Amino acid sequence: MSIQEELRAELKDATRARDQPRLDVIRAIETELTVVRTGKNFDGKVDDALYLKIIAAYVKKMQKARAEYLKAG
Repeated sequence: MSIQEELRAELKDATRARDQPRLDVIRAIETELTVVRTGKNFDGKVDDALYLKIIAAYVKKMQKARAEYLKAG
């Protein structure tokens, strides 16, 4: 199963379970994918490697935001 298929299954499951934090994360990843897909240098290929790159960038961004929030109190 590809990452895209797994995320869609997770989205359905989270929707049924009304798990808002999980829904937010999955939707944020899909939004990041849309941003990349509409960019100038996109080659039109959506695969697991692209999803891994997007997820890694999202995790890094959230870790930075968490550190900033903790620093701010």
